Amino acid sequence: MRDIYADASTEDVPSAGGDDPSEIAEHRERMHRVASAVNDLPEESHQLLQYVVQDDLSYEEVAQQLGIPIGTVRSRISRTRSFLKRRVDGDTSPRPLGACTSAPSNSCSQAITTSVIDRLAA
Repeated sequence: MRDIYADASTEDVPSAGGDDPSEIAEHRERMHRVASAVNDLPEESHQLLQYVVQDDLSYEEVAQQLGIPIGTVRSRISRTRSFLKRRVDGDTSPRPLGACTSAPSNSCSQAITTSVIDRLAA
């Protein structure tokens, strides 16, 4: 696993803003929006992110694992990333791929959340 904050809560992850309280507060608020957006993902989108972000599988490996074309993996990941970015930026439009049938596990969500935060911040 490449995520050094996988077991950290959003309160424990340091801010890139240094010691400025307003930047720290802004960074924490952004982290909470990412966590909320990840938790709102449909199970299928959440599973794709888990494979790519947490399990560090290539798109080709994900396609083989799920038995779907690689182009389908790419388009679903792209839609999921767009959804997350919109949600983090304050858009509360509906989910990207339909309703969630079951909520993802908390530890998995947390690992994906911190990885997504790192990627959005880059």
